[in-house]
Amino acid sequence: MTIFLDIAKHFLTKAIDSERRRLLTSYTSNLPDYKSKEAEKLSKAILELVDQEDDDNNVKELNQLITECHNTVEKECRAQALPIGTFADSLVALSTMLLELHRVLGKNKLLNILPNEELTLNPKKSKPSLQYDNPLNIFQYYAALYVGEKALAPKNTIVSTVTSVFWSPVQVSDNKENVLMAALMKCEIALDELDKRKAIFPLARAKRVLDFIEKVIRDNADTCSSHAALQNGVSVVETFGATLKFKPTVKPSRGDLLVCMNKAREEVSLMIDTLKIILSKEKSKDPEDEEDVTNQLSV
Repeated sequence: MTIFLDIAKHFLTKAIDSERRRLLTSYTSNLPDYKSKEAEKLSKAILELVDQEDDDNNVKELNQLITECHNTVEKECRAQALPIGTFADSLVALSTMLLELHRVLGKNKLLNILPNEELTLNPKKSKPSLQYDNPLNIFQYYAALYVGEKALAPKNTIVSTVTSVFWSPVQVSDNKENVLMAALMKCEIALDELDKRKAIFPLARAKRVLDFIEKVIRDNADTCSSHAALQNGVSVVETFGATLKFKPTVKPSRGDLLVCMNKAREEVSLMIDTLKIILSKEKSKDPEDEEDVTNQLSV
């Protein structure tokens, strides 16, 4: 399936699980058990949705599933002379989430990326596991996951108010995204320069991708440091009637971008180790290829 659909399923089913928990603990919801079961059916239908191989069509199919769930629940509520309640709002929020995810991934050119679903690399009992054969797809997946999390994350107004005294959360967030997308674009260009005919191509490709993932991690740290405040002294801020003291040095967290890139680094590193084992067992008839393999294995 496309990377977008994979990530959309992740966020949508996560939101549905949260709604089901709300329903089952609510004292005011109408037909909570029925709504929870219909939400569970929706989650299952989303997970089982067959990729349309076009993300515009994937959005339409996902929205159709959400609409069908809404209509089914609304019909049952009307039959019992009950309002559908906030469950309808939750379904609207699902559709809004889906459209926003499609928008931000489209803006960052992360739509309609269809990785090969048949894994030829399958390290046994490995953690992390490999979800894609192409290291670029791993990089793209975690880039899309970060962009999606950033776009869909609820805003903490208290934290935003306090941190805005020292730096702009929006500016920091935008800088992080720019760092990520610039590295991804340069990575794609760098991969085009590799010779795909060489026996070492899969290993060289994975190493090249890892270089750019590690660059994102370094640049992310630099971005956070560049926005550091209070190099000297202690600052006192009054907000919402409370006095907050900050010790030096206050700076933005490396946050979700670091988490996503660390996961990408783990998977690509595993791929590199696996490819080295495969290459070490293979003998090339081309002396030049054999020399390239030896050089790559020694690094």
